[in-house]
Order: sequence, then C-alpha cells, then structure tokens
Amino acid sequence: MSTPDAAGALAGRVALVTGAARNIGAASALAIAAAGGRVLATDVEPDGLAATAERLRAARGDHAVTTRVADLADATTADDLVATCLETYGRIDVIVHAAVDEARGRVEDLTPEQHQHAFAVNVGAAIWLLRAALPHLPDDGASVVLFSSVQAHRGRWGESLYGATKAAVEGLTRHLAVELGPRRVRVNAISPGWVTETHTPSATERATYPLGRLGTMADIASVVVFLASDATSWMTGAVVNVDGGLSVRHPVDAVRLGSEAARPQEQRSWLRRVAGRGRR
Repeated sequence: MSTPDAAGALAGRVALVTGAARNIGAASALAIAAAGGRVLATDVEPDGLAATAERLRAARGDHAVTTRVADLADATTADDLVATCLETYGRIDVIVHAAVDEARGRVEDLTPEQHQHAFAVNVGAAIWLLRAALPHLPDDGASVVLFSSVQAHRGRWGESLYGATKAAVEGLTRHLAVELGPRRVRVNAISPGWVTETHTPSATERATYPLGRLGTMADIASVVVFLASDATSWMTGAVVNVDGGLSVRHPVDAVRLGSEAARPQEQRSWLRRVAGRGRR
C-alpha cells in the first residue's frame, strides 16, 4: 500500500521519529514527509535507517530527512538527537516514538538487564526525548505520538514484560497530557493491531478482525499524521485503537469465527444458516 498523503497537513513542521529503520517507524517517517514535514529519523540499525532515508529522499528531496544512528536505551542520546534536529532544521514540532524492544520471554527466564532495557527503550526514551525537546517546542502547539499495544490490555504467553511497558506508555500518555496541556503540547498514543506486509494471514487470523484483514504500516502511519496535525488540535491524552476492530470483539466470538473460518466453505455456509435460524 502506498504511503498516505495528507496534502500538506504538516507543511513546515519538523518531526523527530524513532524506530525509523523499519515497520511503523519507517512508515511514519515517510508519511510525515509526504504530508509536507521534514524528519530527523533515528534508529539503532544503520542499514535499515539508510534504506528509509533513501526512500524518503527519492520521494521528497535531500532536505526532507536527516538521520542519526542512536541507541535510545542510553538516556544521554536524547539531548544529542534534539540538538541535531535544531541544528539541521532550526525547530522541532513533533515527536513520534516508534522504537521498541519487544522483550519476549517467560517470566522465569527474564533477566534484570532485559527488564531495564525494555523499559528504557519503550518508556524512558519517550520521557527523555520530550524533556530535551520541551524548551524548544513551539508556543502555538506541538504533538507527541507514542505507541501502546493490544498487549497493554490482554495477556499473552511470553509477553509479560512487553505488555507491562506498553501499559506504562498508556499511563504516561495520560499524565503527560495533563502536565503539558497548559504548554500547548498534545500527547496521544496509538494502540495498533497486528500490522504486517510480509505475512500472509490465514482465514482464522483474518476472521479475528471485524474488518476481515490484518493492518498495514500505512494504516498506522496515516493516524500518526492525523495526530501530528492541526486536525487534532483539541485532542490529548487519548489512546487510539487502530486495530481493525480487534479490541472491541468479544473473545468468544473471535474463537467461534476463527473455528468457522478454518472449516471448508460448505460447512461455513451451513453454520451461518444455522446461526441465523437461532437468532430468529
């Protein structure tokens, strides 16, 4: 799917985008540039970051992006990134924190180092970036976009640490929205469903989502642009579910539909007819 174009909704604005080497971070950087913004893109992966920058320059010109390889687990990198943004573009209007440590592992196998790294990248980096940028954000409004996950609300085997960090992101979003509202800084978060552009979903996986498909990076990036733009100038402290309806589907319904989707077509038709009679 092509990168969404918001017809100049971010013209003249500068965004610092973390996790820009791949997936949602890369798509967000591309979408912001397509909407007229300029981007300082950062990631710990130099090759992926270079690939994102190449795509962005090809689409929007050399001045549309500057890159910096940085490890956000190190809190001191935040000051350097903000300083680079100011030196290059003279301003900073938007922070999109898409970098993530997925932090998988059973609780008995997790180490203190894993715990510290996951919270440093997923939660701490958002705080340090905002703290470094705060004196330089414009008086007429700025936007911070963070990322939660469905795992903030639903348990999943082997993802307790990741889920805990994402629950912390939601709490951080609400507290920062209240604290920074008087300074015209809006803080919102996106809670994505499963987004992929490499996996071919099974019928069971598709049936889990009311919209009948998994998401794409562009589905999320378009909402990043929306939250960064003046269209949401009276919106702060929100956690926006962008998940194809997954978060509102009853789990029993999801199991039933998944089981039905895995059946042959003739059985699925018969099950629907029976279910319809039951409702009457």
